[in-house]
Amino acid sequence: MRAWFGRSWSILMIAVLVLGGIVPSIGLGPAANAAAAIDGAGMAKDSGVRAAAKAKKKAGKKADKKAKKKAGKKSGKKNRGRKHGKRPGNTRPQDPVTTPSDPKPPATNPQSCLQIAVPAYFEESHWWDEMTQAAPATGMIVLNLYNGPDKPSEYWKGRTQAAQRAGIKVVGYVLTGHGKRDKNLVKQDIRNHFDWFGVDGIYLDETSSAEDDKIVDYYREMATYVRQIKPKATVVVNSGYTPDERFMEFADIIENYEYDYDTYLKQKFPSWTLKYAANRFIHVVHSVPGTDAAKQTLDLARQRNAGYVFLTDVEDTNYIYKSLGGTLWNTQVRGLCPS
Repeated sequence: MRAWFGRSWSILMIAVLVLGGIVPSIGLGPAANAAAAIDGAGMAKDSGVRAAAKAKKKAGKKADKKAKKKAGKKSGKKNRGRKHGKRPGNTRPQDPVTTPSDPKPPATNPQSCLQIAVPAYFEESHWWDEMTQAAPATGMIVLNLYNGPDKPSEYWKGRTQAAQRAGIKVVGYVLTGHGKRDKNLVKQDIRNHFDWFGVDGIYLDETSSAEDDKIVDYYREMATYVRQIKPKATVVVNSGYTPDERFMEFADIIENYEYDYDTYLKQKFPSWTLKYAANRFIHVVHSVPGTDAAKQTLDLARQRNAGYVFLTDVEDTNYIYKSLGGTLWNTQVRGLCPS
């Protein structure tokens, strides 16, 4: 009985050990050991494949997420333009004057392509080359040498002639001190521009727009003097905002806006300006924050019956005319005609 119980106990223990997976350790034979090894290797291989697939899937999701985030940032970087800081004081004697309405040109007189009137208060030859080569987009150049004609110069005479051959009107810069500068000095500068450089006309800067008979008479006298020297000369007056309508009697062109972009968006212009051809008005806008804003400004200029424009992204009023439109030259050249 004990022998049988002992044998039964031994068989039971072996069965438990086999079922528990400890066969290799108790030496059930080479075949059993080999089979166990193969099964273990297969399980390890399957586990490794699953782990690699999982890692690859995770890496792919991470890469997709990163790519989407990068694409989102890129698409959001539209032309926001330059961040505006505190601007220096305006050089004009006063802020632009507004009127109650901002009428659009009548449909019977649609404005087509604009031209650029460049305040060339710089000497860089490559900018002069660009201006001249851009004709007829460049329609007018204001020749300004040290706030006036300065002195005779064959170089500037040659530059003037080159622009004229390209079909560009060149006008000489003359200061008027808001109608307070001595008339004889103004007339002397006018004569010198014609004698030294052979300009097509005169640009009377710092024009007062005060509704005063004496002021109007002052500028009428200067315009008359210009045409005494050269009968078909062009007279441009720069008041910076819309002056008394009487200026239209003797001025060929009026610069009736010279201020920043933010103000231009809400600026109002008198309805009487729509009675005249668009090529009798110039709008100069500085601090234009990027290409999208430049295109918007050109559209507004057409709506507001301007024939000439000049845009720059430069904000410092001491330097707005010291370059060829900052970074906006090509943008305004390409955007002069309505799309």
